[in-house]
Amino acid sequence: MTSVDMIYSNSAVSAHMATHMLNKARIQALIRATTKTLTDTILAEIGYIGTQHPVEQIIETARHDAVGMFMKNCADPAVCTCVKAIYDFSITPTAPGAPLRIAEAKLCDTIARNMKAIKSASIKNYYQTLLDAWTNDKKMPTQALWERAYEMRLDTEGAGFVFYWYCLKQLEFIAVKTILLGKQFGFGAEKIMDDLRGIYDRF
Repeated sequence: MTSVDMIYSNSAVSAHMATHMLNKARIQALIRATTKTLTDTILAEIGYIGTQHPVEQIIETARHDAVGMFMKNCADPAVCTCVKAIYDFSITPTAPGAPLRIAEAKLCDTIARNMKAIKSASIKNYYQTLLDAWTNDKKMPTQALWERAYEMRLDTEGAGFVFYWYCLKQLEFIAVKTILLGKQFGFGAEKIMDDLRGIYDRF
């Protein structure tokens, strides 16, 4: 993919974000929706299947679609491999009798091998931060990872912007799941907003 193609892909993703992504107004609308019809209408605007499906299916369908969109628009094969490896790890059940640690080690090895070929220093730094926590059994530095991703929103000529969009999309999944489960259990708007905590401010 040439730099011109990458600029085109970034423009397409940016346009998609403007019309098909969660934002503060849509978060408020989802929380305040009093019927499933209204909730489904808001979800449909940002590409989600309706609430006739279980919450997990709603989120996993959207996650699958996001990976596909990322693969289509990211110019760096090494980044694509890392993103797909993490996604596959998250949806693949651990084989009976196989320790989770072995699967985690394989994932870390895949990321470490491909990270060397990543063209963007910012994305490489993101994955290094991830690996440092994962391989040293440290608490995942979610705030640091988000800050690294957020900085990439200005990279409109490389893979950074698409990577930023994908990271923001992961936060969207958490927000949508939190809202839908909160409504399912009868939580009020104030409780749901409290459960969203700092996520809301990132949109």
